[in-house]
Amino acid sequence: MNFFDLHCDTIYECFTKKKELKQNNFCVSIENGKYFNKWVQCFAIWLNDTKLPDESFNFALNSIDFWNKELKKNNNVVFCKKKSDIESITSGNIGAILTIEGMSFLSRNPSLNFSILKKLYKSGVRLMTLTWNGSGEVFDGVLSSNQRGLTVLGKCVINNILDLGILIDLSHANDFLFYDVIEYTKGRKVLVTHSNSRKVCNNVRNLTDQQFLLIKSFESLVGVTFHKNFLSSENRKNANLNDVLRHVEHFLELGGEKNISIGSDFDGSSLPEDITSILSIEKIYEAFLKRYSESLVNDIFFNNAYRFFLKNIQ
Repeated sequence: MNFFDLHCDTIYECFTKKKELKQNNFCVSIENGKYFNKWVQCFAIWLNDTKLPDESFNFALNSIDFWNKELKKNNNVVFCKKKSDIESITSGNIGAILTIEGMSFLSRNPSLNFSILKKLYKSGVRLMTLTWNGSGEVFDGVLSSNQRGLTVLGKCVINNILDLGILIDLSHANDFLFYDVIEYTKGRKVLVTHSNSRKVCNNVRNLTDQQFLLIKSFESLVGVTFHKNFLSSENRKNANLNDVLRHVEHFLELGGEKNISIGSDFDGSSLPEDITSILSIEKIYEAFLKRYSESLVNDIFFNNAYRFFLKNIQ
């Protein structure tokens, strides 16, 4: 089987706990993903929104330095910085896309922000989640007391991101920011890497039907996540694979066959008991096949994300 995962926090875990990407005790490792035919993994560097901009940026640079050292140890990992890198992935190789989760490195200085964004782009970052749960100098997350939308400074940052060719992830964005970014960008290079349906599980981190339909209208992408807090409102402690299927089913009812992907949030979330790691993906895939056609399941697990990135990565 093929697998394209829009979000995991494994690099953060490996860096902070001094473990190797090849083999570790986390949810994702190169060794544990060897059973895939084609595998493309987005690896997020998580930046805590309580950090000051300088501290946050230095942490990002140190994480990227660690990332590069890990890639040198593993010849079968292709660092995907452009379309042709993703196209080059064959059986036995892993496509690795570097992402940033949270932009707490931003300041109130537009020229400094652009300089930092340019440096991160040159380092290989191709996707950025605008915010995490709290407040930053520019963007606010779902749990922020500010709940601002897109400010003048925020528009400047969005322009910088788009000019560089970086994709915008609206996971963690509050509703005001979500709609403002969609309107301002006209949906260009915007996706949601790890969020579920708010109709199925009433959590502010999940998407409303209107938000999902907007993503669909721009031929964009939503990654269904395994974080149990976003799977079930009524039975959070005992959330399971069936709840994942409930979210997928609802998005399919909204006509999202070409817009659903997987955004596991491995190594950054609390997982259901029946989903333990990347080793569980085959079981999840088989569960999907019992409900849906092989063509649809392959689209959800690989093809939709693959097509989106080929279209939107320069």
